[in-house]
Amino acid sequence: MKRAFLVLILVPFFASAQSTGGPSALLTQPGGLGNCSRTGAYSMSVGAFSAIGGVYVPVNDAAVTLNTGYLVYKECILRPAVNKQREAITAEMVGKAAKRILNGRDGGAYYLQRFDEATKMANKAAARAFEIIQPQVKPEVLRASAKRYVDSQKVNLECPKKATAQSSAWQSLANLRDERCDEYRASLAVRSYVETQVALAQECFWKNLQYGEGFYPVTEEDPDSVCEKILTPASVVRESFQNIISSPTRQAEAANDVGQLISPLFANLESQAIGSEKGLEGLLQAAGGLPSYIDRMMRESASGARVSALNIGISILNAYRQIESDYLAAKTSIKTAIENAKNQLRSAESQCWSTIISKVCQSNVTSQNTCTDATGTTLRIATTTSASQAVIDSQITPIVGQVDSDITKSRSALDRLNAIAAGLTSGNSTTQAQALAQLDALAATNSIHNQYDLQQARQQRDDATNALSTLVQDAIKAWQTSTDVTTGWCNVDNAAVITRWKNQWK
Repeated sequence: MKRAFLVLILVPFFASAQSTGGPSALLTQPGGLGNCSRTGAYSMSVGAFSAIGGVYVPVNDAAVTLNTGYLVYKECILRPAVNKQREAITAEMVGKAAKRILNGRDGGAYYLQRFDEATKMANKAAARAFEIIQPQVKPEVLRASAKRYVDSQKVNLECPKKATAQSSAWQSLANLRDERCDEYRASLAVRSYVETQVALAQECFWKNLQYGEGFYPVTEEDPDSVCEKILTPASVVRESFQNIISSPTRQAEAANDVGQLISPLFANLESQAIGSEKGLEGLLQAAGGLPSYIDRMMRESASGARVSALNIGISILNAYRQIESDYLAAKTSIKTAIENAKNQLRSAESQCWSTIISKVCQSNVTSQNTCTDATGTTLRIATTTSASQAVIDSQITPIVGQVDSDITKSRSALDRLNAIAAGLTSGNSTTQAQALAQLDALAATNSIHNQYDLQQARQQRDDATNALSTLVQDAIKAWQTSTDVTTGWCNVDNAAVITRWKNQWK
C-alpha cells in the first residue's frame, strides 16, 4: 500500500463551521485589499494623497504624502493581518503534519516507537518471503513452495523427473542425488531463502531508521523484494517534520513588530510535544472534555486570522460605504440641479408669456384663450414651451444620461456594499468568507468609487451647479433683452416683438 506524507493542502478557511477552521488565501485578489494598492489606502482614509499646505513644505511634498497612505495601510493594517494568516496557515500545516507523522504509516507512527517493531518487521518479512514462494500444489507444500520460488526467480530447481513406481532403479538413484527431488532438502533450501530474505529486510529496516534518525521513509511494497520501495527518504521525512513543528518557536522568537505575536497554543506547540507526559502522541489526544491540543491550536490560530481579516473588511467597508454614499449624494445633487434648471427655464418661459399677453391684449383672456387688442381685433392666444425646451435639449439633455448612469451604478454599488456588510456581521463563518471575498473582488476590479472619484464628483457637482445657474440666467436674459425677435421673443420693450405675436395670434 502506498503511503503519503505531508500532503499539505490549504483547505478553504471557512470550509465548515464545524471544522478546525483551516486557513485559506484571504484578500489575495491582485490589486485588492490585501495588496499595497491605492484602493486599500483610499478606503482607510490614512495619510494623504496630495501635498498639504503647499508642495514646498519640508517633508510634506507630494511624493512623501502620497507614500504615507501606502505605508500606513501596509504597516498598520495589512501586516498584522498577514501575520495572523501566516500563523493560521502554518498551524494548519503543523496539524496535518502531526496527524500524518503519528497515524500515517498504516495507522502507526512514522518513527520508531518500540524496539520490538524489528521483530514484527522480521515476521512480516518472513511472511512476505513465503508469500513469494506461496504453494500452488498440495499436499506437497514445501516442494511446491520451492517450485513457486524458483519460478519467480527464473531459476529451475524443479526435480527434473519425478520418480514413479514404474521408474527404473537407476532413475530413482539419480533423483536422490538431486536435492530438488528430495522434499527435506527442498525445505532446507526454502528455509535458507526465507532466512536470507528476513536478514535483508532487517538490514533495510535498520538502515532506514539510521538514515532517518529514528524516522521511517515513505514506502510502497515492492513485488520483487521484501524491502519496500522508498518513495521519500527517511531523512526528508524527519527534517520536514522537524522544520514544521519548530516553526511556531521560530516565529515567536522573531516577533519584534506590531502584529507579530502569535497565539499561545501555537507558540507552545514544541514545548507541549516535548514536555507533555504523553509526548507527541498527546498532541492528538482529547483530554478533560476538550479537543486535542492540535485541534485547539488550529482553531485558535484560524480564529485569529479570521477575526483579523474580518476587522480589515469591516473597517474598509465602512469607509467604502461612506465614500459611496457621498459620491451618490454628489451625483444626486447634480441631478437635482438639472431638474431645478429645467423648472426655472419653464417657469421663466411661462412668466414671459404672461408678460407678452398683458402687452398684446387690452381685454381679459377668455376661457377660449381669446382677447382683443387695442384696435378691437380678436386674438387667439397660443403659447408654447419651445423656447425652454430648446435650451433643455441642446444644453441639458446631453449630460442627463451620464448623470443618471452614474447614479444607477452608485446605487447598485451601495446596495452591494450593504449586502456585504450584512454578510460580514452575520456571525456565520461561511457567509462572512463569501462577503469578504466579494469585497476583495470589488476592490480589485475597481468596482467601488474611491476618494479620487468622490473628489471628482464633488467638483462636477459644483461646476454643474454653477454652469446650470449661468445657463438659466443667460437664457432668460437673452429672451428678455435680445433685439432679435426670435432670440428675444420675450423682449416686450421691442415693438417688433409685440407686433410679431399680434400677427401670429390673429
